[in-house]
Amino acid sequence: MINNDELLGLALNGFEPVERDALRAKLADDTAAKVNLARIEKLLAPLAADRDHPIPPANLVQDTLRKLDASLSERRMPAASAGRWLELAVAASIGLVAFGLVATGLSAFQARQQKYACQNNLHTMAVGFNDYAETHNNRLPKVGTPTAPNAGGFQKVLAENNKWPEGAKPACDPSLTDNIGYTYSLGHHEGNQIVGPIRDPKTAAYTPLLADFPNAAAGVPGPLSPHGSGFNLLFADGHLIYTHSPILGEDNIFLNKAGKQQAGLDAQDAVLGHPQAKPTD
Repeated sequence: MINNDELLGLALNGFEPVERDALRAKLADDTAAKVNLARIEKLLAPLAADRDHPIPPANLVQDTLRKLDASLSERRMPAASAGRWLELAVAASIGLVAFGLVATGLSAFQARQQKYACQNNLHTMAVGFNDYAETHNNRLPKVGTPTAPNAGGFQKVLAENNKWPEGAKPACDPSLTDNIGYTYSLGHHEGNQIVGPIRDPKTAAYTPLLADFPNAAAGVPGPLSPHGSGFNLLFADGHLIYTHSPILGEDNIFLNKAGKQQAGLDAQDAVLGHPQAKPTD
């Protein structure tokens, strides 16, 4: 069954071609959804002319009512016309409220679409990580090396090994297309050395590998998630979740047990670092 968010997306042409075609195919067998889509398209039709200007001018309500009042006063409308003035004022107010509701709905829809696009990108990147692990004895790209000194270097490691997937983007935030827009595993201490992330079949489903920038709850300086209070998180086994908490078990996945954005102190201390973060000072 197609939900209202998906119908709104179809009406606004907000999906990628593949997603849109899939929804259109589902729509063919859903009579109720067809009726709702037609109703949504009819409601949105008057907004087409203003599609490029979704934000109304400041004080629009007050200015509209003031101009109506001035116009009616100049024409010296009889008292009997006061009811008509009130109808116009109410209609103007209702129109502005409706505009606000639609604008809010559009904003929420766009935020959801960005989150889903980011998730699709992470799924694409997971293919590259899997291919890398297959040819490196289940080890994943290690950072803190001369080739990849900081967390953002994971992309370079994948690319140099011909494992960067076609179509993958280094950032889901359009403003970061020339930079890495994700946090990546800084590895962990093991004896007197630091080892990179491992796709261990026993623990991969619980091993954080890559995520959006952290949310404010993580308590980490630097850029925050482009998805509001939550962020997407990719695990070493390739599965993905969207979460609002930086705590996994008892571990803050953006800080090690010493409270630093550096390599974990042990194998259970996962740490994802901003692109410029390094495993050690």
